[in-house]
Amino acid sequence: DKSIEGLTISGGEPMEQAPALLELLHQLKAAAPSLNIGLFSGYSERELHTSDWRAIRSHLCFAVLGRYNSRRPGTNAMVSSTNQTLHLYTSRYSRANFAEQSVEIQIDDTGLTQITGFPILG
Repeated sequence: DKSIEGLTISGGEPMEQAPALLELLHQLKAAAPSLNIGLFSGYSERELHTSDWRAIRSHLCFAVLGRYNSRRPGTNAMVSSTNQTLHLYTSRYSRANFAEQSVEIQIDDTGLTQITGFPILG
């Protein structure tokens, strides 16, 4: 579908299933070559030094890497603790494309409440 700009992959932990993730990325890119793909992983880039990671990274526009730490709340775009890092792997996005953290709360007429975004903790 051309109305879909991108896809973000998150956990569990996607890199615990690296071979299956790589196969999924190959199939997605074959079906939609212009699809922008992002990934959230609890591993740091230093820990991801496998050939699977290098192949997966070649399909990504960005990744947020590092374990979440509730004692180190972050306010930078896309990261929820200060030990996490936003990595950009293509020129499709710049840091300016990622807004400051915010939260959106939607309540429909039945009372269903949905909270999305990145609440700033602390």
